[in-house]
Amino acid sequence: MKKNVTMWMAALTLMVSACGGSGGGAGEAGSAGSERPEAFDEMFAHVEEYYRVSAEQGRQAAEAMDMEFWKEHRLGSLKFNVAVEDSLPLSDLELEFRGGNYNNGLTLMGSVKEAGDDVPSKVYLVCYRDGQPVLVQPITLHDRNRYGDDGYGYSINTSLEVKRDRNGIVEAQRNFDRILLQRRCPDMTLVNLALSGVKVTDETVIFANGKLGPVTVGSPIGELPQQVEGLYDKVERKTEEHEDEMDGPWTEDYYLFTKGGKPVFRANIDGGKVYSIRLLEGSSFVVTPAGFHVGMPALDLVNRVRMRWDTYYDGEVFATKDHFTYYVSSDYINGDIPTKIEDFKEGATITGIVYSVNL
Repeated sequence: MKKNVTMWMAALTLMVSACGGSGGGAGEAGSAGSERPEAFDEMFAHVEEYYRVSAEQGRQAAEAMDMEFWKEHRLGSLKFNVAVEDSLPLSDLELEFRGGNYNNGLTLMGSVKEAGDDVPSKVYLVCYRDGQPVLVQPITLHDRNRYGDDGYGYSINTSLEVKRDRNGIVEAQRNFDRILLQRRCPDMTLVNLALSGVKVTDETVIFANGKLGPVTVGSPIGELPQQVEGLYDKVERKTEEHEDEMDGPWTEDYYLFTKGGKPVFRANIDGGKVYSIRLLEGSSFVVTPAGFHVGMPALDLVNRVRMRWDTYYDGEVFATKDHFTYYVSSDYINGDIPTKIEDFKEGATITGIVYSVNL
C-alpha cells in the first residue's frame, strides 16, 4: 500500500560518465564525483531506519527523523560514481535521489544526454554485488528535450524498488561493488537468487518452471540420456507396490536420478507423463528460483515466505508456494503442525522439495 509520507526533496546525485571497455562489455566507473559507494548503503540504511521508527514510534517521529537526515544531506554530500555500458550511446547521466520512499522505493529523477545514434527507449540501472546483479530498475527514456547548444537529452522519472523481507531490507541490496547503466535486463532469476543469498557458481543448477535437465513436469518422459553433466550420472526406472487401508493397492512408478551414488531427484510418472519432480538429499546444488534447496535451514524458508503448513503421514510437515512444496522432518517440529516460527526446532532443514502439476 502506498505510504503517504511528507519528506524533504533535497537531492542525492549519482555522477555518471560514459566509459570504454573491451569486447563490447561494460567499462569501469568514471572518476567524476566523490567515490563513495557506501553512500548507497547509507540510503538503504536510512529507509530501513524510517520503517523501524515509524513502526515503533509512529509516522510523525519517522518524518521528523527523515527531515533531519535530508537537512544534513541537502547539499548532495552522498555522491558516488556509476558506470555506463560502452554499447550505450549515452553520456552525462545525472540522477537525483529525491527524499521520500513510496511503495518501499526511492524516487529517481534526472536526465541523460544523447551521445550518439541508436539510443534505446529503455535502459536498466543495475547494481552488482560479488559479480551478481541484485537490484534492477528499468528506466524509460522519454521527453526528448534540447540541452542548449549541446544537443538533445531525455528526462527520467522513475523509482528504485527497495525489496524487504520479514526481517527488514534484504542485505544483498547493500555493499554494491558496481552500479551500471546497461542496455539489457539481467536474468531476473539470477537477481532473485542473489537477493536470497545464493551464490550462483558453475555447479549450480536452477530448477525453474518444472524443468530439470531433460525432464519437464506435465510432459511425457520421453527418451532419457543416461547422464547429464553436472546433474546426474545414472538414471533408473523403478516401480514399487503399495497397499494401505484408505487407498488399497497402488503402484508407484518413477525414475531415480543419481550422481556419485547419491540420489539427486526422482520424476514421478502417471500415464507416461511426469506429474512431479522431487529433489532428494543429494541435490543441494539444485536451487529453486527463490533460492531454496534441500539441506538448507528450514528457518531460512519460514522467515522469508509465509505459508500454511500441514502434516504428512510419512513423518514430514509440508507447505506449498508457487507449485513448489517444501518438506521438513516432523522430528524437528514442536507439535503436529507448525503455526509459528518457534515451532521449528534448532537443526530443522528442508528434507525435500517437490514441483507438481495436476495432469
